[in-house]
Amino acid sequence: MQRRILWRIVLLAVTGALMACGGEKYSDVIAVSNQFADATKEYINAMGRADNTSSAAAATNRFAAKVEKIAPRMRKIVDKYPELKDCNNVPDELKKVRERSDNLGGEMAGVMMKAGLTYRDDPEVIKAQQRLQKSMILMMNKL
Repeated sequence: MQRRILWRIVLLAVTGALMACGGEKYSDVIAVSNQFADATKEYINAMGRADNTSSAAAATNRFAAKVEKIAPRMRKIVDKYPELKDCNNVPDELKKVRERSDNLGGEMAGVMMKAGLTYRDDPEVIKAQQRLQKSMILMMNKL
């Protein structure tokens, strides 16, 4: 389950960040993607500071709440710009954003490993991770 959560979060971070670029055509994409990237970075930082199960669960729940709000907007974006689903054919104007997403994905992988190894048996953290997984699924149904 931890690997599935990690994979979904990394994929979502990559996809969201890939969308965060462009001109007027992608202005709505930029707004949603930046919001997701900022929330992801906040989660990474909060988990980096987490020193007990309570703080880890709180950080995960805060991130899940943000993802729950972003998910419907992200799904609309994917419907509006289906060309952004193709990760192998990234437009030139999205190259810088892809680099950012790669960095976030790497950082997120480290955070998820820490949570999985350090807090894997705590019911509060498990419940928060399940909430996060459900919020990610809401966003990823279209990806």
